[in-house]
Amino acid sequence: MLAQSPDGARTTPREYHDDIVDHLVDNLKQLEKEQIFNRIQIFQRDRQCVFDSKKDSQAAAEILASLLFGQWSNFDKEMLDIGRKRLEKLKIRNQER
Repeated sequence: MLAQSPDGARTTPREYHDDIVDHLVDNLKQLEKEQIFNRIQIFQRDRQCVFDSKKDSQAAAEILASLLFGQWSNFDKEMLDIGRKRLEKLKIRNQER
């Protein structure tokens, strides 16, 4: 799906998505602790690198937690607005059938 449309959403059942997100920060902490990788980078949906362990001194898990559970970026807000508008169009189209 990502190769076909990097900006498009992928459908993942909600329970799987939530379970994965709930454990991402702890899993990343473990990876950092065990120093399994020599470099960790975190990218946002817009492909902007927001963390690079080669350049940043803060823990990757802290950055990830703030991205996942902190304030929404303007990009996140725009994506939500686009999604809401698309949902409204789909509702109208379904009512017309």
